[in-house]
Amino acid sequence: MKNKSKRKIDFTKIYSFFRKLIKLSFTSKKGIVLLIFCFFNLLVLLSYPYFISLPLKKGKIAPKTILSPRTIEYIDTEQTNKIKERIRQKAGIVYVISPEIVEKSLMMIDKIFLPFFQSKGKSEIQSHLAYLEKLKLSSRTIKRLKEADNKELTNLRLQLYKLIREVMKKGIRESDMNRLDEIISPFVEEVTQDQSLKKFFMEVSKFCIFPNLVYDHEGTEHSRKIAESQIQPVKGKILAGSVIVKEGEIINQKHVDILKELGMFKSKVIWLKLIGFALLFISILILQAYVLKIYFSRIFNDDRLTFVILLIITFTFLLARGVVYLPLSGYILTLPISVCAFLLIYLVDPFLSILLSISSAIVLTPILHLQLEHLITASISAVVVFLIVKSSRKVNAISAMFYLMSANFLLIFVFNLINPGGTTYINVLKDLILNSFVNGFLAIVIGIGVLPYFEGIFKITTSHQLLELTNLEQPLLRRLSQELPDVYQHSIMVANIAEVVAEELSINSLLAKVAGLYHDIGKLKRTSLYQTQSSFENFSPTLSALVIASHVKEAMDIASEYKLPKEITDIIMQHHGTFYVSYFYELAKLQAKNGEEIPVDRFRYPGPKPQTIEAAVIMIADACEASVRALKKINFKQIEHQIDVIIEERLSDRQFDECNLTLKQIEIIKSVITKQLLSIYHERIMYPSQKANLEEEE
Repeated sequence: MKNKSKRKIDFTKIYSFFRKLIKLSFTSKKGIVLLIFCFFNLLVLLSYPYFISLPLKKGKIAPKTILSPRTIEYIDTEQTNKIKERIRQKAGIVYVISPEIVEKSLMMIDKIFLPFFQSKGKSEIQSHLAYLEKLKLSSRTIKRLKEADNKELTNLRLQLYKLIREVMKKGIRESDMNRLDEIISPFVEEVTQDQSLKKFFMEVSKFCIFPNLVYDHEGTEHSRKIAESQIQPVKGKILAGSVIVKEGEIINQKHVDILKELGMFKSKVIWLKLIGFALLFISILILQAYVLKIYFSRIFNDDRLTFVILLIITFTFLLARGVVYLPLSGYILTLPISVCAFLLIYLVDPFLSILLSISSAIVLTPILHLQLEHLITASISAVVVFLIVKSSRKVNAISAMFYLMSANFLLIFVFNLINPGGTTYINVLKDLILNSFVNGFLAIVIGIGVLPYFEGIFKITTSHQLLELTNLEQPLLRRLSQELPDVYQHSIMVANIAEVVAEELSINSLLAKVAGLYHDIGKLKRTSLYQTQSSFENFSPTLSALVIASHVKEAMDIASEYKLPKEITDIIMQHHGTFYVSYFYELAKLQAKNGEEIPVDRFRYPGPKPQTIEAAVIMIADACEASVRALKKINFKQIEHQIDVIIEERLSDRQFDECNLTLKQIEIIKSVITKQLLSIYHERIMYPSQKANLEEEE
């Protein structure tokens, strides 16, 4: 068997990263600003009521008026205990039949009957009869016992045994002793129909029966506990901003219940809370920085985007500090986290937004005294925002609100099913509607309202702006279509090809499309030169190359005039890189005399080389579309060969060294562009009339 090599964690790299991070934090301007932001965020978080320490105790006077920082439900201990006590009383006392008392009753029968069997003389009989008289048995009963022979006495005794057992099997309480005749009578009726015998059994039974139901302490407590367990705790509700206890008021059990639910009743572990939370906050920040450095290096190295991230997180914490006063019960976290995800998706990166939103939710959950279901709801809401934005380039505010409200409604409904909480269905429905509506509505409104300020201040290009630039009615595109129709058609082709390639590479397809539409706007400076193929016939190859290469720099003036975003102007500058104008370079070599060497640098574009994969895609798509368009006869092999040549030339000229384009990505680009160009320029079947005209010409 082959030894499987296990991937080991390189702790030296992690250690090196932390050293650089600490050095950066204290030695560079960026690091100092980062520290200031982090410290400010920590101060914002430490201002939450979670860290407020008050000397509160039941029965003592409140030192100040305390307001509820958020809407909560709490268990009213006093009212719950009152209901429990009533239920305990209703549950009643549990009695059990005592076998000892049943035996005592049977022994009483023996005490009446046995002396008649065991007596050896008249004196003993007389003594026993005197005893029966003391028991206040009737003379008739005593006479019957005296005159009965042993056989009759035995029958009477056995019948009484059976009778007593049947009666006491039902259980006799102390209160039943006053109505023994009523209890015994049905049993006597079953034993005999003889009236005199009935009276005998009734009288003797009353002397032999004792209360045999005794109090069962354990059974009673168990019964009461079962009854108590069926009781749902009485819940109260206090709205955000409401007074919990006024200054000078004596703190009672209700105040304690509310303060405990808010986590404001304990005051001894405040420093432990501060230290623990600071460590949690710093740990999450370091983890975020490490993930940014490893997986989002472009964003980590961009000062502008780094500050945007910090501002969004700060805004999220401030928003969370404010929304605690909204009547949103435990689901207050969903609103700021949804806004955080919305802003990060548009301004920074969609996938990074998930990481930062959920980590922010983790930070806020303990200090807002929220439960796991609130964290899960907030996190899933962030994912829903991500899906809403990713599924459509242009977000309709109404539909976004609807989807987010629906997601919130469903999540809160599910968690209410899992943990009902003892409240009424009407209150549950109110909470569902209120939480889902407020969270969904305000999240989108706040996100859309704040987004333009971030865009304007930091000059960030969002998908909204890019989408507007794809409109072919844009003044610059209309001008290009009117003044240079061929260049306009070429630009549309490049944009469509670049968009498909970008989607296959999982990069910004919208940015690629817009860059494709505007990459040749510099040619509008010299429209007369690009209107016909013969425009450069009177120019030398060197001058022609210089003129063509100048359209890249000239595009900057037009881009500035029409206020194109920086991301687009960067790609326009990079879409030829520092490659040479190959047509005129080859022409110059053909026209060279006596083996004159032609320096390629005279024919190069000003650059820079592509800095992003999107720019590299535009470079390849632009060259391929123009080259294939110039072919006289187009088929799959010719297109494939032409694309291979174009890419190989730029690879050998090291044009992709600065954009991290991999060989695998290059193969994908080749495949996609080949398919796209073949679908555009494939051979078409001639109509019969066209064939006839062609034959006549021949």
